[in-house]
Amino acid sequence: MERRRKKRFSRRLQINYWLAGDDQIRSSYTTNVSIQGAFVATNAPSAPGTRLRLEFTGDQGFIVESVVTHAARVSTSLQSIRASGMGIRFLSASELVSTMLPFHSEETEPIPGSDSAASDTDRTSEGSTRSRASKRSDSQVYTVGFRNVGYLLNTIEEEIRFGGVFVATDSPAGLQEDVRVALALPAPIKRTIYVDAVVVTLSDPGAAHSESTLRGMGVALKDTTAVLRELNQLIDAARPAKPPDPET
Repeated sequence: MERRRKKRFSRRLQINYWLAGDDQIRSSYTTNVSIQGAFVATNAPSAPGTRLRLEFTGDQGFIVESVVTHAARVSTSLQSIRASGMGIRFLSASELVSTMLPFHSEETEPIPGSDSAASDTDRTSEGSTRSRASKRSDSQVYTVGFRNVGYLLNTIEEEIRFGGVFVATDSPAGLQEDVRVALALPAPIKRTIYVDAVVVTLSDPGAAHSESTLRGMGVALKDTTAVLRELNQLIDAARPAKPPDPET
């Protein structure tokens, strides 16, 4: 799974969208778009984890499956400052296909040519690593470690602030299952915080396995605001003290 920062562009694009299992067509527009997702303006945002089918209209339009990562309900009086709507992430083909496969079945045969040997860590194209999550069997807790503060900050920027996080693991929970994720923060913070989440996507790269495609699950955080607040407090507390001004 590629971890490079994806630039967002301010774009007002007309869209139609459908909720999973609902034939009603809803029309709206985006306020910003990246290659990973978009922000859809609406006064009735769907809950995180909701599956959507988006149609970008126009001559170069297309349809894409997506999932809501966070919702922002803003009163009418404040919408000139901040838009009401929902952040969505585009789903990859491997994520969609994985929902139809016997993901947890021990009888599933390996795909010829796939790399069945999983390493202890998963590398990104930039050389940073995030530890593969370990699961405690007595409760649905997955521990995710970060090798350095830079990688932690990148994950906050790309995932957590949008209401979710990807957990690399060989033993994922099922879709819509509640899980607890332990974020093991790196030095100099050296703290672990526990967050409640729900599984919204499963990823099994199979034959398409590569260093940028991880096996695991995407989870939606149940209280993104509280998680970001605690992370920011711990990061700020770990910053080196500012040296006193030299005497003049």
